Amino acid sequence: MPTRPKRAAVPATPPVVRPAISSHTIESGGYIIKNIESYGVIKGSREDRTIFADGDSVNISLENGYADKVSMGDKYTIFRTSGPVIHPATKKKTGFLLIPIGVIKINRVQGKDASGEIIKSYNYASIGDRIQPYIPADPVLEIRKSEKEIQGYIIDAYEGLTLNAQFNIVYLDKGASDGITPGTIIYVTTEKKDDVIGELQVVSVQDTTSTALVTRSVEPFGTGSKVTTIIK
Repeated sequence: MPTRPKRAAVPATPPVVRPAISSHTIESGGYIIKNIESYGVIKGSREDRTIFADGDSVNISLENGYADKVSMGDKYTIFRTSGPVIHPATKKKTGFLLIPIGVIKINRVQGKDASGEIIKSYNYASIGDRIQPYIPADPVLEIRKSEKEIQGYIIDAYEGLTLNAQFNIVYLDKGASDGITPGTIIYVTTEKKDDVIGELQVVSVQDTTSTALVTRSVEPFGTGSKVTTIIK
């Protein structure tokens, strides 16, 4: 009998890897920064509206010295700031809180005047919000415990919340220079270091600060709460 030809092997479909922390969470979480660079300011729209979201076109007044750095097709983060952020323990100024509002794509530049379409919204944009170059965030693929003991404080919270619970965003006084990396698990404690009242996952890091998502809350906690990477 004739031998049947062997069927070609069908390559296996690679499994879908879901990020532990999405790019959206990272981009919208904000961070503490010492020096704020603004390329321009939203000054309104043709419809005389005051708040804007996905699909809306807005007019922008470019800052002195930045007109030649902005081109059609460029994407910019829309942001606003609050602060200064004062460390709850040392009472020293740590910087300003930068709050991303969305992303705009430039479609016209004429001297110091520009316009663009909002292509992504984290919140409603408004007149007076500023722009700076958009840098897409890579998602965090792995959550990990730190092998190094790092202790610090929650020094601020998104929208200035005084008490935080699950899914809120908070800001810490420890960052890359201290050994903090995206995905690091952080524990919130009372004055007793082994009394855990919350758990965080680091979303993004700066040199001396970091942004974290509250993933577990036994009881509400706020600015000034102590945090640590290791519970003994």
